[in-house]
Amino acid sequence: MSYVMKLSKTMARLCVIVSIALPVTVIMVWFSNFWEPQSQIATMLHLSEINMIQRFLGITASSLFPAVLVFGLLNLRWTFLEASHARYFSEKAVSSFRTFAWSVFFAIPTRIIEGAMVSVITSWHLGEGNRQLSIGIGTPELASLFLAFLFVAIAHIWAEGQKYAEDSEQII
Repeated sequence: MSYVMKLSKTMARLCVIVSIALPVTVIMVWFSNFWEPQSQIATMLHLSEINMIQRFLGITASSLFPAVLVFGLLNLRWTFLEASHARYFSEKAVSSFRTFAWSVFFAIPTRIIEGAMVSVITSWHLGEGNRQLSIGIGTPELASLFLAFLFVAIAHIWAEGQKYAEDSEQII
């Protein structure tokens, strides 16, 4: 088994591990004040001040970004599984990578929307005049969007190359 095939098998496993860890982490963040009330995240989100409905809404809103990423990672897993069997340019590998690329691309605006929703949810209890709607778009979001667009471009180039390879095979 080649180094690339071994690496691909490891990366496929890592995609599954991260796909499980992301949702678990979201839930842990929203309940972190129960085991560490003075933690930075508990203080930042005002977890000791919000009720269970806000906490549930916070978990729901905070799950949007991870859900999109998990969908993408589980598709990327198929790309790595195909590579672990030396099927680097199979239809499954290419289409799975393309789905991953688009998932990453859509995850960035989802993260921005999620952040705005969390700002409203965590400040709702403060009453009129103190509630917040915070929309953050900065250099990290723009850089992430650029990288995501690169993934999309590479995925489409890869798909186009795969089509030409299939055409060449049929001619021979």
